[in-house]
Amino acid sequence: MKNILLASTSLVLLLGVGARSAQATISMYAYESNGDVVTSASGTANLAGLNFEGSFGLGSFVQADIAQIAMGTGYTDVYNGITGPVALGTSGGYFADSNESLTGLSISGSDNRIYLPQGYVAGSAISAFATYSSTTLAGLGLTVGTYTWTWGSGASADRLVLNIGAAPPAAVPEPASLALLGAGLLGLGVARRRRAA
Repeated sequence: MKNILLASTSLVLLLGVGARSAQATISMYAYESNGDVVTSASGTANLAGLNFEGSFGLGSFVQADIAQIAMGTGYTDVYNGITGPVALGTSGGYFADSNESLTGLSISGSDNRIYLPQGYVAGSAISAFATYSSTTLAGLGLTVGTYTWTWGSGASADRLVLNIGAAPPAAVPEPASLALLGAGLLGLGVARRRRAA
């Protein structure tokens, strides 16, 4: 019973430390699925270290030679101040099909810009996607790999990570759910310990 108590206490402490040190991150993916290429993104962004430039209408497209992947429709808020790769391959632009989200998100590495949903509030959830029918990553000129752009510094540091050739991982439990699980295990350990006494 002591082992259960120690394990559950360690889990709660570990989750608490992880929650304090978490960095806001946008995860973006471009991968092949059933004969198509899908791009998707999710996460949150910190606006510290970025400079607002204005609003811009967006449609979904890929242009590997300038490190731009845009997904979604509608207007976005444009910020400069990111640093990272300036190319994702060698091709010109390709537009997505109609399967795209209603909120927009784009990275443009060659001109150090990120495009976030219009009116975006720092820390709020971002979700965007688009589909390119009957093609491959190579057909869009994209080079498989992991690409990272960063902005801000210290506690305000943030990043966008693009994974070309990898699908998003399966959903994992939210940290709050894991903390509740740890608390439940802790309670179970205490109850069994009392019963044994």
